[in-house]
Amino acid sequence: MPTYDFKDVSGELDQGDHYSDLRNTVWYSDAVYDKFSEAEYARRHKLTREKMAKLNLDFIIVPRANNYRSMGQGLVWLTGHWDKRAYVNYVVFPMEGDPTVYLPMGGSHAGAFRLAASTSDMRLLPNGLFTAGFVERIKELGLEGGRIGLMNGLSEGRGAESIPANYYVYLQENLPKAKLVFVEKFFHELMFRHSEEEVAFMRKAGRLLDRALEAIVDRTAVGVTEAQLGATAVHAMLKGGGYPHFFTPPEVQPFPVDKCPAHTMGFADLCCLSLASRPGLPLYGLTAGLPG
Repeated sequence: MPTYDFKDVSGELDQGDHYSDLRNTVWYSDAVYDKFSEAEYARRHKLTREKMAKLNLDFIIVPRANNYRSMGQGLVWLTGHWDKRAYVNYVVFPMEGDPTVYLPMGGSHAGAFRLAASTSDMRLLPNGLFTAGFVERIKELGLEGGRIGLMNGLSEGRGAESIPANYYVYLQENLPKAKLVFVEKFFHELMFRHSEEEVAFMRKAGRLLDRALEAIVDRTAVGVTEAQLGATAVHAMLKGGGYPHFFTPPEVQPFPVDKCPAHTMGFADLCCLSLASRPGLPLYGLTAGLPG
C-alpha cells in the first residue's frame, strides 16, 4: 500500500488510497497523551528479550483482547497501543529490531494512534490481514526459519488464548521452515514488579478514583437517578485527566446488573457500586469494588 505525505495530497483526501496510509498530518498535533518514558519502554524491551533468549525465541507475536481477562496484556506493556474499538490487536516483537504494530484502520485513526502509542513502527494491514503483516515482518528480518513464539493474549491464571486456527494455518503455509511455539506464561513475571513510573500512574488512578467517589457522595440525594450518579463519576474522572473504566450504575456497564439508569434514589437506599479509573493506559487503573 502506498504511503502519502499530508502536504502532497491534502486536497485529494476523498481518494481512498490517499487517505489510507497518510503521514505527517496536522491532526491531533496539540493532543497530550499520558505516556511512559523511552527509558521505561527500553527497560521492558530488555526484560522481554532476556526471556526470549532463555526460551530460544527469535520473534514473538503478542495479541491483546479487549476484555477484562486480557486488559491489553503484552501489547500495551510493550508499546502503549490501545484500540478499544478493535476485538483484538497484535504487536510483533523481534529479538533485534523495532516492534511492529499493525493497524486495522488508516487515515485519521492511524494518525492518532501513531501519536498516542510509544512505538515508531505502526503499519496498516497488508490486504487487510494481520497474518500477512506477521509474515511480511518476519521475512524482512530474515527469520523465516526461526523459532516464533505465539503468546497468550490473556492474563496468566485466566486461561490461555493465542492466535485463531486460521492464523496458525496461514503461518504454517507461508513460513514452512519456521518453528511455531505456543507460550502460555511469559509476561506476568516481567510485569508484576512495578517500576517507579508505573507506581506513579497507579497513584494518579487512585486520586481519580477518590475524586469520583467524593463527587458521587456530594451528588447522592433522594430523587437523583443512577444515571445522574454515573455521569457525575465520569465527569469527575475526565476533569481530573483520566478515564472511567467500568462501574455500576449500568449505563456504561458491560454486563447486566439488577438496577437501571432511570432508578431514583429513595430514603434509606444504599448506594453500592463498583468503580474503576485509569489515567490513560488500561493496565494501570485502580478499582473500588462491591463487597463479595
